Amino acid sequence: MKNKQKALDSLLEALNECSAQDPRWNHIIALKLIDRKGCKDMFGRPLMDGEYVRIIWSDSPDRNDGYYDVRVEGNNTMGTLCDVFHTIEKIF
Repeated sequence: MKNKQKALDSLLEALNECSAQDPRWNHIIALKLIDRKGCKDMFGRPLMDGEYVRIIWSDSPDRNDGYYDVRVEGNNTMGTLCDVFHTIEKIF
């Protein structure tokens, strides 16, 4: 889990270095690897437990409804990076 978080920190650093995000607008401030348990969506429905990457945005850093969470259960470090990058690519 430690290697995955380090790789995610490097991905965020790369996004910032490439000017892929504009800090004047809503931007990603963290990619946090979490072991999600008991999470509910914005309508109160339970979400699947497991290992996820939570994309944390500047305008709502305390958001915990799982909307932007990326499931990485069973992924190796490279698979985790690929899944998260493809999700971010779709958002931008």
